Amino acid sequence: MGKALKLVNKLNRRAKNVKAKAGGFDRFDKMSQSEEKMARSPKAYQLERKIQRRLDRNFGVDMVRNEPKISKRVKANSLARFDYGGSDFGIKATFAAGLIADIGLQPNDIVRVLSGDMKAHYLKVIAITDSTHARLDDDASMNYAGTKEKSQVTALADVAGSLNNKYFLLKSAADATSYYAWLDVNGAGVDPAPGGTGIPVAVATNATATVVAAAIAAAIDGLGDFVSSNLGAVITIENAIVGTATDASAGTSGFAISILTQGSAANPTVSNSNIHCRFQLSDVKASHK
Repeated sequence: MGKALKLVNKLNRRAKNVKAKAGGFDRFDKMSQSEEKMARSPKAYQLERKIQRRLDRNFGVDMVRNEPKISKRVKANSLARFDYGGSDFGIKATFAAGLIADIGLQPNDIVRVLSGDMKAHYLKVIAITDSTHARLDDDASMNYAGTKEKSQVTALADVAGSLNNKYFLLKSAADATSYYAWLDVNGAGVDPAPGGTGIPVAVATNATATVVAAAIAAAIDGLGDFVSSNLGAVITIENAIVGTATDASAGTSGFAISILTQGSAANPTVSNSNIHCRFQLSDVKASHK
């Protein structure tokens, strides 16, 4: 008996068993369909497999055999926190036209964000809202209440008036007010006026770094836009309310400045444009099988 005839007989037996199990309805699983095609026309089957292998390389999975867990790297036009109504927030993902259909994105697929503000976060697809948008679950680890900008400034000691008229720059939440804190040593200072609202800080000649830091912290803390204190020569300055702010900078002071917490607005856009993502698809979309 030839191989083709043996295969046809095998298919007939399988079809009979499947039909019986399905309550009289004719159906074949994907493997039996492939075997049937191979038996009827080996060349046609080879052509089909050539096309499928090309798809396999693109998707990283054997689509003919319906293997799950496809990993596909794509680029989102944007990811943004979005109110879907009644303060029902989620992450709104925007993609290029046709991409959602091309990759077969479906609810329950997992998205790993590879760049932007949400880098390394894992999100689940909740719904495909239209041809270019998907709703992702709201990531609880993101602080949507907003954050207060918090800076650390390390002051220097004055040496024979070396700090006189020196200043550093800082801004309140949302850059509402631009400030510069400047040193007036022994009453000999003149406002350097680099732009913005000046905060004069009076210190004595040869004041230690700790004394300088305490004077600066007290002057800034009294403004209302900041909460400020010092520990030795190190000054901590935190904006009074949440919101983005331009980072503090040393100006002419020579002080070391670092940002402990970046300010962020409540309910911000969590990422900007061109965000790289990797989708872990739960299954091959039916139209792709």
